[in-house]
Amino acid sequence: MGTLFKYTGHSGHVYSLAWSPDAQRLVSASRDGTAQIWDTNTGQRLANLAGHSGKVGGVAWSPNGRWIAAGVDDNFALVADAASGQPILTYQGHSASVSCVAWSPDSTRVASGSLDSTAQVWNASTGQQLASYKGHPSGSPEMKNIAGMPGMPPAGAAPGAPGMPGAANPYMPQMPNMPQNPYMPQQPGMQPNPYMPQMAQQPAMPQNPYMPQMPTAPNMPQNPYANMPNIAAMQNPAYAAQWAAQAMAAASARPARIMGIAWSPDGRYVVSAGPDAHVWDAATGQKLSSFSGHTSYLTSVSWSPDGSRIATASGDKTVQLWNAGNGQLIGSYTGHAAQVLSVSWSPDGRRVASASFDRTVHVWDGSNGQHLFAYTAHTDAVNAVAWSPDGSRIASASFDQTVHIWSPA
Repeated sequence: MGTLFKYTGHSGHVYSLAWSPDAQRLVSASRDGTAQIWDTNTGQRLANLAGHSGKVGGVAWSPNGRWIAAGVDDNFALVADAASGQPILTYQGHSASVSCVAWSPDSTRVASGSLDSTAQVWNASTGQQLASYKGHPSGSPEMKNIAGMPGMPPAGAAPGAPGMPGAANPYMPQMPNMPQNPYMPQQPGMQPNPYMPQMAQQPAMPQNPYMPQMPTAPNMPQNPYANMPNIAAMQNPAYAAQWAAQAMAAASARPARIMGIAWSPDGRYVVSAGPDAHVWDAATGQKLSSFSGHTSYLTSVSWSPDGSRIATASGDKTVQLWNAGNGQLIGSYTGHAAQVLSVSWSPDGRRVASASFDRTVHVWDGSNGQHLFAYTAHTDAVNAVAWSPDGSRIASASFDQTVHIWSPA
């Protein structure tokens, strides 16, 4: 195991990558606003993906090798020619940033996930929408966990509703009554200091004609911290419970963010990852099953090559493996020290690679979760990982602005 090549063509965090089917090229998308197509043997840049002005979030190479799909911050997805990077069509079905894209096995359709809480399937030649899935719940797994803690209101409780705790929050220590400082006179009725001459009343200052008046800022956004309760207010159990309920209600109303998407090997189903993972029919958009074992938001999803298992990565530092047929949890990988940001099956379905905020990529056995080795050459969080189509190499993209190609052997 070791680094075979390091690509340094980006000037910002690298978010995503995809191999060409022949493993001779790779496309990588970065915070620098570019998606670059380059030779995996020499590092020579061959083309830049055109047709967008915003950041490219997710990229995917079509199985036939002819096209690249990309999701961008401009609220649309596009299909570009893989040789030139020139756009062929754009898909306008989303109303927010498109975070992830995936090609169907026959290269005729693209599935895209968005921050608008939807996952959609569309025709790669015409841009026609074929299916739309809106089944992911709003909110986050973290808020569900907080709702179950002692001293916290139940999930969905409105301020003042039955079930509000009457006892003090056990996670907020009570502030003791502070004794009066005998050397600090009381504020009300304070007597003037006889040794301090009184300041004369100052006349009103004239307006400086050379200092322009500050204009009133139009549409100034509300300070989100303006209504935070102070410590004294938080000691009141009823107020603390009310504020917690309001915070949870606001968080629960946030739309789901679809951060990962993948096709089943037979092209019949799609799995999308948001607060949880859902499998749905690619033709009708009908939900078939869901996986809800993580305690934090999902960041990535990958379907095994034989179609039997689904891997989900999460901010809870774990990767979980699921039975794709019945939705049952098979096992969890807990080897990372921070959020897991990407997961990818090896082409033979025997191993899994997972990339983490802990700056490492772990390779482990997909049948029993046994850790095999860790790749530690990146100097910052690793945001994406992908096996080459022949399984001989792994590419990993990092916040350190590089893409590494390395041998998993």
